[in-house]
Amino acid sequence: MGLLPVLLSGDDERAAGAVAAAVGIDQVVAGVLPAGKVDAIKQLHDSGLVAGFRPGGRDGGDGVNAAAALTQADLGWPWATVPTPRSRRPT
Repeated sequence: MGLLPVLLSGDDERAAGAVAAAVGIDQVVAGVLPAGKVDAIKQLHDSGLVAGFRPGGRDGGDGVNAAAALTQADLGWPWATVPTPRSRRPT
């Protein structure tokens, strides 16, 4: 498909590497603050690539730290396509 998955994470190298290995991602950039994620996406753009960004955490992150990177990316998507306990509304 021509996709280059990159795990761009604020977590340390060990944690990010374990997650990447579990899902088959070879390229890991760990210990990145929110502004660094924006810079990384700009570098992908400068290389002629299209960049997608998915905020971290099962619940999609806090939204505040992800906002700048989501704005810089060409597309964004949620973690899961099924409701999670945090996303369900009381009935």
